[in-house]
Amino acid sequence: MKLRTFQATVILMSVSALIVSGCTQPSSDQAERFAGFEVTHETTGGTPSELPVPATVSEVAWTWEAPENSRVERVLPVPTGAVAHLSNGAAGIDTATGATLWNYHIADSVAQVSVSPDGSHTVVSAEGWAAVLDSVTGEERQVFEHGHDDEGALSIHGAGLVTDGGLVSLSTEDSATAALTLEPWEGSQGGWTGQPLSCPGGGSATDIVQAMPTNTRIVLVQQCGGSDTVMTGVDTATGEEVWRLTAEEDFEHSSSHSFGLTGDVAVLETIGALRGTVAIDVENGRVISEELPDELGNDLLRVLPDGYLGVRERGDRLDYEIRDFSGDVRGSTGIDRNRVSGTTTGFLPLEDSFLKLTLAEGGDSTRISVVDWEGSEAEHLIELPVDMDVLELASLSELDSAVGPGSFEAAPGAVLVREYPQTGPITRVVGLT
Repeated sequence: MKLRTFQATVILMSVSALIVSGCTQPSSDQAERFAGFEVTHETTGGTPSELPVPATVSEVAWTWEAPENSRVERVLPVPTGAVAHLSNGAAGIDTATGATLWNYHIADSVAQVSVSPDGSHTVVSAEGWAAVLDSVTGEERQVFEHGHDDEGALSIHGAGLVTDGGLVSLSTEDSATAALTLEPWEGSQGGWTGQPLSCPGGGSATDIVQAMPTNTRIVLVQQCGGSDTVMTGVDTATGEEVWRLTAEEDFEHSSSHSFGLTGDVAVLETIGALRGTVAIDVENGRVISEELPDELGNDLLRVLPDGYLGVRERGDRLDYEIRDFSGDVRGSTGIDRNRVSGTTTGFLPLEDSFLKLTLAEGGDSTRISVVDWEGSEAEHLIELPVDMDVLELASLSELDSAVGPGSFEAAPGAVLVREYPQTGPITRVVGLT
Protein backbone atom coordinates (compact mmCIF):
# COMPACT_ATOMS: atom_id res chain seq x y z
CA MET A 1 0.00 0.00 0.00
CA LYS A 2 1.52 3.30 -1.07
CA LEU A 3 0.55 6.45 0.78
CA ARG A 4 0.20 9.62 -1.23
CA THR A 5 0.19 12.99 0.50
CA PHE A 6 -2.24 15.63 -0.77
CA GLN A 7 -4.96 17.93 0.52
CA ALA A 8 -8.61 17.00 0.09
CA THR A 9 -11.25 19.58 -0.88
CA VAL A 10 -11.68 22.00 2.04
CA ILE A 11 -14.96 23.74 2.78
CA LEU A 12 -14.51 26.29 5.59
CA MET A 13 -17.38 26.84 8.00
CA SER A 14 -17.85 29.88 10.21
CA VAL A 15 -17.31 28.68 13.77
CA SER A 16 -16.62 31.47 16.24
CA ALA A 17 -14.83 29.15 18.68
CA LEU A 18 -12.24 28.16 16.08
CA ILE A 19 -9.43 30.04 14.39
CA VAL A 20 -9.07 28.24 11.08
CA SER A 21 -5.55 27.76 9.82
CA GLY A 22 -3.48 25.79 7.35
CA CYS A 23 -6.21 24.98 4.76
CA THR A 24 -5.28 24.89 1.08
CA GLN A 25 -7.11 24.08 -2.16
CA PRO A 26 -6.14 20.87 -3.99
CA SER A 27 -5.06 20.62 -7.58
CA SER A 28 -7.83 20.03 -10.11
CA ASP A 29 -7.21 16.30 -10.52
CA GLN A 30 -7.43 15.75 -6.74
CA ALA A 31 -10.64 17.76 -6.46
CA GLU A 32 -12.12 15.74 -9.30
CA ARG A 33 -11.14 12.46 -7.66
CA PHE A 34 -13.09 13.31 -4.51
CA ALA A 35 -15.89 15.26 -6.17
CA GLY A 36 -18.97 15.11 -3.97
CA PHE A 37 -17.08 14.53 -0.74
CA GLU A 38 -16.84 17.92 0.92
CA VAL A 39 -14.26 17.98 3.70
CA THR A 40 -14.39 20.54 6.49
CA HIS A 41 -11.05 20.84 8.27
CA GLU A 42 -10.74 23.38 11.10
CA THR A 43 -7.90 23.83 13.57
CA THR A 44 -7.09 26.33 16.33
CA GLY A 45 -3.33 25.95 16.41
CA GLY A 46 -3.57 25.05 20.11
CA THR A 47 -1.29 22.44 21.66
CA PRO A 48 -2.56 21.48 25.12
CA SER A 49 -0.25 19.92 27.67
CA GLU A 50 -0.38 16.29 28.68
CA LEU A 51 -2.57 15.91 31.74
CA PRO A 52 -2.95 13.11 34.29
CA VAL A 53 -6.05 10.93 34.42
CA PRO A 54 -8.18 12.16 37.36
CA ALA A 55 -7.84 10.10 40.55
CA THR A 56 -11.33 11.28 41.52
CA VAL A 57 -13.89 13.89 40.42
CA SER A 58 -16.25 16.29 42.21
CA GLU A 59 -18.09 18.43 39.65
CA VAL A 60 -19.18 18.99 36.08
CA ALA A 61 -16.52 21.16 34.45
CA TRP A 62 -17.90 21.55 30.94
CA THR A 63 -20.28 20.22 28.28
CA TRP A 64 -19.05 19.73 24.73
CA GLU A 65 -21.37 19.99 21.73
CA ALA A 66 -20.74 18.07 18.51
CA PRO A 67 -20.70 20.03 15.24
CA GLU A 68 -23.96 20.39 13.37
CA ASN A 69 -25.18 17.23 11.61
CA SER A 70 -22.74 15.07 13.59
CA ARG A 71 -23.42 12.55 16.33
CA VAL A 72 -20.95 11.19 18.85
CA GLU A 73 -20.15 7.49 18.42
CA ARG A 74 -17.52 7.19 21.19
CA VAL A 75 -14.72 9.07 22.90
CA LEU A 76 -11.09 7.98 22.55
CA PRO A 77 -8.54 9.12 25.17
CA VAL A 78 -5.23 10.57 23.96
CA PRO A 79 -2.37 11.95 26.12
CA THR A 80 -3.54 15.56 25.73
CA GLY A 81 -7.29 14.92 26.11
CA ALA A 82 -9.66 13.06 23.84
CA VAL A 83 -10.73 12.50 20.27
CA ALA A 84 -14.44 12.25 19.57
CA HIS A 85 -15.35 9.67 16.92
CA LEU A 86 -18.19 11.34 15.08
CA SER A 87 -20.63 9.81 12.62
CA ASN A 88 -19.00 11.77 9.80
CA GLY A 89 -15.47 12.40 11.06
CA ALA A 90 -13.58 13.29 14.22
CA ALA A 91 -12.89 16.17 16.59
CA GLY A 92 -10.19 16.92 19.15
CA ILE A 93 -11.36 17.97 22.63
CA ASP A 94 -9.30 19.89 25.18
CA THR A 95 -10.39 18.04 28.31
CA ALA A 96 -9.13 20.82 30.60
CA THR A 97 -11.65 23.31 29.17
CA GLY A 98 -14.06 21.42 26.93
CA ALA A 99 -12.96 23.51 23.95
CA THR A 100 -12.80 22.07 20.44
CA LEU A 101 -9.19 21.90 19.26
CA TRP A 102 -9.95 20.72 15.74
CA ASN A 103 -12.65 19.30 13.48
CA TYR A 104 -12.38 16.99 10.49
CA HIS A 105 -15.71 16.16 8.81
CA ILE A 106 -16.61 14.45 5.55
CA ALA A 107 -20.06 15.58 4.44
CA ASP A 108 -22.71 12.96 3.66
CA SER A 109 -20.48 10.08 4.75
CA VAL A 110 -20.21 7.44 7.44
CA ALA A 111 -16.72 7.65 8.93
CA GLN A 112 -14.63 5.14 10.83
CA VAL A 113 -12.04 6.52 13.26
CA SER A 114 -9.04 4.88 14.88
CA VAL A 115 -6.35 6.29 17.19
CA SER A 116 -2.85 4.82 17.44
CA PRO A 117 -2.03 3.08 20.75
CA ASP A 118 0.17 5.97 21.90
CA GLY A 119 -2.52 8.48 20.88
CA SER A 120 -0.30 10.44 18.51
CA HIS A 121 -2.15 9.73 15.25
CA THR A 122 -5.84 9.71 14.37
CA VAL A 123 -7.04 8.14 11.13
CA VAL A 124 -10.43 9.04 9.64
CA SER A 125 -11.63 6.70 6.90
CA ALA A 126 -14.67 7.10 4.66
CA GLU A 127 -15.76 6.39 1.10
CA GLY A 128 -12.59 4.54 0.13
CA TRP A 129 -10.09 7.13 1.30
CA ALA A 130 -8.50 8.12 4.61
CA ALA A 131 -6.81 11.05 6.31
CA VAL A 132 -4.01 10.76 8.87
CA LEU A 133 -4.17 13.54 11.47
CA ASP A 134 -2.04 14.69 14.36
CA SER A 135 -4.24 13.85 17.36
CA VAL A 136 -3.14 16.94 19.28
CA THR A 137 -3.31 19.69 16.67
CA GLY A 138 -5.56 18.08 14.05
CA GLU A 139 -2.93 18.83 11.40
CA GLU A 140 -3.43 16.74 8.28
CA ARG A 141 -0.31 14.65 7.70
CA GLN A 142 -1.43 12.39 4.85
CA VAL A 143 -4.46 11.67 2.71
CA PHE A 144 -4.63 8.53 0.61
CA GLU A 145 -7.06 6.46 -1.38
CA HIS A 146 -7.35 2.85 -0.26
CA GLY A 147 -10.30 1.66 -2.31
CA HIS A 148 -11.88 -0.50 0.38
CA ASP A 149 -15.20 0.37 1.97
CA ASP A 150 -15.97 -3.05 3.37
CA GLU A 151 -15.12 -4.05 6.92
CA GLY A 152 -11.93 -6.05 7.26
CA ALA A 153 -10.39 -7.88 10.18
CA LEU A 154 -7.09 -6.04 9.73
CA SER A 155 -8.34 -2.60 8.87
CA ILE A 156 -10.26 0.50 9.77
CA HIS A 157 -12.65 0.55 6.85
CA GLY A 158 -9.93 -1.16 4.78
CA ALA A 159 -7.37 1.62 5.27
CA GLY A 160 -5.01 -0.37 7.49
CA LEU A 161 -4.42 -1.23 11.13
CA VAL A 162 -3.36 1.96 12.96
CA THR A 163 -0.17 1.43 14.97
CA ASP A 164 2.29 3.87 16.55
CA GLY A 165 4.71 3.45 13.67
CA GLY A 166 2.32 3.52 10.72
CA LEU A 167 -0.40 1.59 8.96
CA VAL A 168 -0.26 -2.20 8.81
CA SER A 169 -1.91 -4.00 5.90
CA LEU A 170 -2.13 -7.57 4.69
CA SER A 171 -0.12 -8.26 1.55
CA THR A 172 -1.23 -11.34 -0.34
CA GLU A 173 0.93 -12.87 -3.06
CA ASP A 174 -1.65 -15.53 -3.84
CA SER A 175 -4.78 -17.01 -2.30
CA ALA A 176 -2.71 -19.16 0.07
CA THR A 177 0.10 -16.82 1.22
CA ALA A 178 -0.20 -13.59 3.18
CA ALA A 179 2.11 -11.41 5.28
CA LEU A 180 1.82 -8.23 7.34
CA THR A 181 3.37 -5.04 5.95
CA LEU A 182 4.04 -1.82 7.86
CA GLU A 183 3.95 1.40 5.82
CA PRO A 184 5.47 4.03 8.17
CA TRP A 185 3.93 7.44 8.67
CA GLU A 186 5.02 10.07 6.16
CA GLY A 187 8.55 11.21 7.00
CA SER A 188 9.20 8.27 9.32
CA GLN A 189 11.45 5.25 8.93
CA GLY A 190 11.08 1.62 9.86
CA GLY A 191 8.80 -0.04 7.33
CA TRP A 192 8.83 -3.84 7.17
CA THR A 193 7.20 -6.92 5.72
CA GLY A 194 6.85 -9.90 8.03
CA GLN A 195 7.21 -13.58 7.29
CA PRO A 196 4.25 -15.33 5.64
CA LEU A 197 1.57 -16.14 8.21
CA SER A 198 1.26 -19.82 8.98
CA CYS A 199 -0.81 -22.33 10.91
CA PRO A 200 0.16 -25.16 13.26
CA GLY A 201 1.36 -28.10 11.21
CA GLY A 202 2.08 -25.91 8.19
CA GLY A 203 -0.16 -24.14 5.74
CA SER A 204 -1.19 -20.51 5.39
CA ALA A 205 -3.32 -18.42 7.71
CA THR A 206 -5.03 -15.93 5.43
CA ASP A 207 -8.31 -15.88 7.37
CA ILE A 208 -7.70 -13.22 10.05
CA VAL A 209 -10.69 -12.94 12.35
CA GLN A 210 -9.36 -10.04 14.42
CA ALA A 211 -6.32 -7.75 14.63
CA MET A 212 -5.49 -5.51 17.60
CA PRO A 213 -2.49 -3.16 18.04
CA THR A 214 -0.70 -2.25 21.27
CA ASN A 215 2.43 -0.14 21.69
CA THR A 216 4.65 -3.20 21.16
CA ARG A 217 2.48 -5.93 19.64
CA ILE A 218 0.09 -6.63 16.81
CA VAL A 219 -2.22 -9.33 18.09
CA LEU A 220 -3.80 -11.54 15.43
CA VAL A 221 -6.62 -14.01 15.86
CA GLN A 222 -6.43 -16.36 12.88
CA GLN A 223 -8.67 -19.15 11.66
CA CYS A 224 -6.73 -22.16 10.45
CA GLY A 225 -8.28 -24.90 8.38
CA GLY A 226 -11.76 -23.57 9.01
CA SER A 227 -11.81 -24.77 12.63
CA ASP A 228 -8.56 -24.18 14.56
CA THR A 229 -8.11 -20.72 16.07
CA VAL A 230 -4.62 -19.35 16.67
CA MET A 231 -3.65 -16.16 18.52
CA THR A 232 -0.30 -14.65 17.53
CA GLY A 233 1.75 -11.75 18.89
CA VAL A 234 3.85 -9.84 16.32
CA ASP A 235 6.55 -7.31 17.22
CA THR A 236 5.41 -3.90 15.93
CA ALA A 237 9.02 -2.77 15.42
CA THR A 238 10.16 -5.69 13.23
CA GLY A 239 7.13 -7.68 12.08
CA GLU A 240 8.54 -10.85 13.66
CA GLU A 241 6.30 -13.33 15.43
CA VAL A 242 7.02 -13.26 19.18
CA TRP A 243 4.55 -15.81 20.56
CA ARG A 244 1.70 -18.08 19.54
CA LEU A 245 -1.23 -19.68 21.37
CA THR A 246 -3.70 -22.26 20.10
CA ALA A 247 -7.33 -22.14 21.17
CA GLU A 248 -8.65 -25.10 23.20
CA GLU A 249 -5.06 -26.25 23.67
CA ASP A 250 -3.83 -23.11 25.50
CA PHE A 251 -7.09 -21.36 26.43
CA GLU A 252 -10.84 -21.83 26.23
CA HIS A 253 -12.29 -20.09 23.21
CA SER A 254 -15.66 -19.27 21.70
CA SER A 255 -15.69 -18.46 18.00
CA SER A 256 -18.89 -16.44 18.44
CA HIS A 257 -17.09 -13.87 20.64
CA SER A 258 -14.25 -11.45 19.97
CA PHE A 259 -11.39 -10.13 22.09
CA GLY A 260 -11.15 -6.68 23.64
CA LEU A 261 -7.96 -4.93 24.75
CA THR A 262 -7.32 -3.17 28.04
CA GLY A 263 -3.68 -2.14 28.26
CA ASP A 264 -1.66 -5.25 27.41
CA VAL A 265 -4.44 -7.64 28.39
CA ALA A 266 -6.78 -9.27 25.87
CA VAL A 267 -10.21 -10.27 27.18
CA LEU A 268 -12.44 -12.80 25.42
CA GLU A 269 -15.70 -10.84 25.65
CA THR A 270 -18.12 -13.67 26.43
CA ILE A 271 -20.13 -11.50 28.86
CA GLY A 272 -19.90 -7.95 27.56
CA ALA A 273 -17.47 -5.18 26.66
CA LEU A 274 -14.14 -6.02 28.39
CA ARG A 275 -16.00 -8.71 30.36
CA GLY A 276 -15.00 -12.32 30.12
CA THR A 277 -13.33 -15.03 32.13
CA VAL A 278 -10.39 -15.55 29.73
CA ALA A 279 -7.57 -12.99 30.06
CA ILE A 280 -4.26 -13.10 28.14
CA ASP A 281 -1.12 -10.99 28.53
CA VAL A 282 -0.40 -10.04 24.91
CA GLU A 283 3.10 -8.73 25.63
CA ASN A 284 4.45 -12.24 26.22
CA GLY A 285 1.55 -14.52 25.23
CA ARG A 286 0.86 -15.69 28.77
CA VAL A 287 -2.62 -16.89 29.68
CA ILE A 288 -3.41 -14.97 32.88
CA SER A 289 -6.63 -16.81 33.58
CA GLU A 290 -9.16 -19.04 31.87
CA GLU A 291 -11.72 -18.80 34.65
CA LEU A 292 -12.01 -15.42 36.32
CA PRO A 293 -14.99 -15.74 38.68
CA ASP A 294 -18.41 -14.78 37.37
CA GLU A 295 -21.30 -16.20 39.32
CA LEU A 296 -24.64 -15.26 40.81
CA GLY A 297 -24.07 -12.61 43.46
CA ASN A 298 -20.40 -12.21 42.49
CA ASP A 299 -20.49 -10.67 39.02
CA LEU A 300 -17.44 -9.95 36.88
CA LEU A 301 -17.86 -6.36 35.72
CA ARG A 302 -14.71 -5.48 33.82
CA VAL A 303 -11.18 -6.74 33.27
CA LEU A 304 -8.54 -4.08 33.92
CA PRO A 305 -4.88 -3.94 32.85
CA ASP A 306 -3.77 -5.16 36.29
CA GLY A 307 -6.79 -7.03 37.66
CA TYR A 308 -10.57 -6.93 37.46
CA LEU A 309 -13.63 -5.28 38.94
CA GLY A 310 -16.35 -7.38 40.55
CA VAL A 311 -19.49 -6.76 42.58
CA ARG A 312 -20.81 -8.84 45.47
CA GLU A 313 -24.50 -8.57 46.32
CA ARG A 314 -25.18 -8.49 50.06
CA GLY A 315 -28.90 -7.84 50.44
CA ASP A 316 -29.52 -4.15 49.79
CA ARG A 317 -25.80 -3.44 49.73
CA LEU A 318 -23.55 -3.77 46.70
CA ASP A 319 -19.83 -4.21 47.38
CA TYR A 320 -17.71 -3.22 44.38
CA GLU A 321 -14.20 -4.67 44.56
CA ILE A 322 -10.96 -4.16 42.67
CA ARG A 323 -9.17 -7.50 42.68
CA ASP A 324 -5.82 -8.77 41.50
CA PHE A 325 -6.00 -11.57 38.94
CA SER A 326 -5.31 -13.91 41.85
CA GLY A 327 -8.58 -12.81 43.45
CA ASP A 328 -7.05 -10.76 46.29
CA VAL A 329 -9.08 -7.62 47.01
CA ARG A 330 -7.02 -4.43 46.97
CA GLY A 331 -9.88 -1.93 47.11
CA SER A 332 -13.60 -2.08 47.90
CA THR A 333 -16.56 0.18 48.50
CA GLY A 334 -20.28 -0.21 49.10
CA ILE A 335 -23.42 1.50 47.81
CA ASP A 336 -27.17 1.09 48.42
CA ARG A 337 -28.54 -0.99 45.54
CA ASN A 338 -31.87 0.91 45.71
CA ARG A 339 -30.08 4.08 44.58
CA VAL A 340 -28.24 2.80 41.54
CA SER A 341 -29.23 2.52 37.91
CA GLY A 342 -28.41 -1.13 37.16
CA THR A 343 -26.22 -3.30 39.35
CA THR A 344 -23.73 -4.38 36.70
CA THR A 345 -23.64 -1.38 34.32
CA GLY A 346 -22.83 2.32 34.37
CA PHE A 347 -19.64 2.31 36.46
CA LEU A 348 -16.08 3.57 36.30
CA PRO A 349 -13.23 2.77 38.73
CA LEU A 350 -10.71 5.56 39.34
CA GLU A 351 -7.56 5.47 41.45
CA ASP A 352 -9.11 7.09 44.55
CA SER A 353 -12.84 6.56 44.01
CA PHE A 354 -15.56 4.54 42.31
CA LEU A 355 -18.11 6.21 40.01
CA LYS A 356 -21.60 4.79 39.52
CA LEU A 357 -24.68 6.06 37.70
CA THR A 358 -27.47 6.55 40.24
CA LEU A 359 -31.05 7.78 40.07
CA ALA A 360 -32.28 11.12 41.30
CA GLU A 361 -35.39 11.09 43.45
CA GLY A 362 -38.30 10.10 41.22
CA GLY A 363 -35.95 8.72 38.58
CA ASP A 364 -36.34 11.75 36.29
CA SER A 365 -32.66 12.55 36.00
CA THR A 366 -29.31 10.84 36.34
CA ARG A 367 -26.48 11.47 38.74
CA ILE A 368 -22.99 10.17 39.23
CA SER A 369 -22.28 8.80 42.72
CA VAL A 370 -18.64 9.23 43.75
CA VAL A 371 -17.66 6.86 46.57
CA ASP A 372 -14.19 6.50 48.06
CA TRP A 373 -12.50 3.11 48.13
CA GLU A 374 -11.80 1.31 51.39
CA GLY A 375 -15.39 1.12 52.55
CA SER A 376 -16.23 4.78 53.12
CA GLU A 377 -19.97 5.38 53.39
CA ALA A 378 -19.65 9.00 52.25
CA GLU A 379 -21.21 9.60 48.85
CA HIS A 380 -20.77 12.68 46.68
CA LEU A 381 -23.43 13.23 44.02
CA ILE A 382 -22.85 14.98 40.69
CA GLU A 383 -25.97 15.74 38.67
CA LEU A 384 -25.46 15.32 34.94
CA PRO A 385 -26.64 18.17 32.68
CA VAL A 386 -27.50 15.73 29.88
CA ASP A 387 -30.10 13.03 29.27
CA MET A 388 -29.08 9.48 30.22
CA ASP A 389 -32.20 7.48 29.40
CA VAL A 390 -30.91 3.93 29.94
CA LEU A 391 -33.67 2.42 32.06
CA GLU A 392 -35.51 0.91 29.10
CA LEU A 393 -32.43 -0.79 27.64
CA ALA A 394 -32.88 -4.52 28.12
CA SER A 395 -29.67 -6.16 26.91
CA LEU A 396 -26.20 -5.94 28.41
CA SER A 397 -24.71 -5.05 25.01
CA GLU A 398 -27.09 -2.07 24.67
CA LEU A 399 -26.23 -0.88 28.17
CA ASP A 400 -22.50 -1.25 27.54
CA SER A 401 -22.89 0.77 24.35
CA ALA A 402 -24.74 3.50 26.23
CA VAL A 403 -22.67 3.73 29.44
CA GLY A 404 -19.68 1.45 28.95
CA PRO A 405 -16.17 1.74 27.49
CA GLY A 406 -16.02 4.54 24.94
CA SER A 407 -18.98 6.39 26.45
CA PHE A 408 -18.19 6.54 30.19
CA GLU A 409 -14.43 6.94 30.07
CA ALA A 410 -11.50 8.25 32.10
CA ALA A 411 -9.20 10.36 29.94
CA PRO A 412 -6.23 12.60 30.68
CA GLY A 413 -7.71 15.76 32.17
CA ALA A 414 -11.30 14.63 32.85
CA VAL A 415 -13.81 11.83 33.12
CA LEU A 416 -15.99 11.85 30.00
CA VAL A 417 -19.66 10.91 29.95
CA ARG A 418 -21.41 10.71 26.58
CA GLU A 419 -25.12 11.52 26.73
CA TYR A 420 -27.76 8.93 25.85
CA PRO A 421 -31.04 10.77 25.18
CA GLN A 422 -34.47 9.19 24.89
CA THR A 423 -34.90 10.60 21.39
CA GLY A 424 -32.63 12.28 18.88
CA PRO A 425 -28.93 11.90 18.12
CA ILE A 426 -26.13 11.73 20.69
CA THR A 427 -24.39 15.09 20.38
CA ARG A 428 -22.97 16.02 23.80
CA VAL A 429 -20.12 14.93 26.05
CA VAL A 430 -19.78 16.00 29.69
CA GLY A 431 -16.41 16.51 31.37
CA LEU A 432 -16.09 15.78 35.11
CA THR A 433 -13.12 16.99 37.15
